[in-house]
Amino acid sequence: MFGLFENKQGKALVAETLRTIEHADLLSAKDKNKVAKNVFTKIIKAINEIDGVPLGPKLDKIMQKQIQDATKQRQKQITAKEERNPKWIETALFESFLLMNCGKFGEKISKQSIIVGGWCRENMTQAELNKFEKKLPK
Repeated sequence: MFGLFENKQGKALVAETLRTIEHADLLSAKDKNKVAKNVFTKIIKAINEIDGVPLGPKLDKIMQKQIQDATKQRQKQITAKEERNPKWIETALFESFLLMNCGKFGEKISKQSIIVGGWCRENMTQAELNKFEKKLPK
């Protein structure tokens, strides 16, 4: 984990995440649901990868790799549709979650990573959420 206090970069990250969520809210209900399920799946996978890894260089390395991979995926999804591209929104939301959650931008920003999961929850059915709950680490 990197830092304890919120910083300007962290605030900018949250603002960019909220902007991405605004674009996500403009998607069709079908696309919102698909994006939400895909992002939530990726979040659970990322959390499972770090679950139980003690604080230190190994955890930092895993989290940095997750962020690098997510950034590459987001960059691959840049098209003429820009922020109207559901795949770009999906990868951008996942990347934002990882960046906020890594601790680099402070504890306050880490706690705000829940806004991504919250958006996902709002755009999935209760039955879908119940399936995901079973996949979360205990």
